[in-house]
Amino acid sequence: MSEHDILESWLNKAGIDFFRTGNTESGFPDFIIFTPPPGSPMVRGVVIEITDRLDHEPGSLMDRCHSLCWGSIVATDAAEAIGWMCARGVGYSLPEESSK
Repeated sequence: MSEHDILESWLNKAGIDFFRTGNTESGFPDFIIFTPPPGSPMVRGVVIEITDRLDHEPGSLMDRCHSLCWGSIVATDAAEAIGWMCARGVGYSLPEESSK
């Protein structure tokens, strides 16, 4: 199961309204989350990019989303993205072993 599949499964189980983009380009979100995070009232939604590239830099679309009051995260794996979302009151944490 890929990191993208793990995150998609978690979003489905948490009842979060989202779209998986099928993205293959760096700097473009893999997931668009339409459910605003309760812990960040000024944030309209969240965009997530998952990449294992250590030299990765967010692209202009990720930056633009952030400037429009959307939360944005470039995560190295699903666990990091889920932790970011949970810290802002979205969903629930996965047990450590299920994210591997």
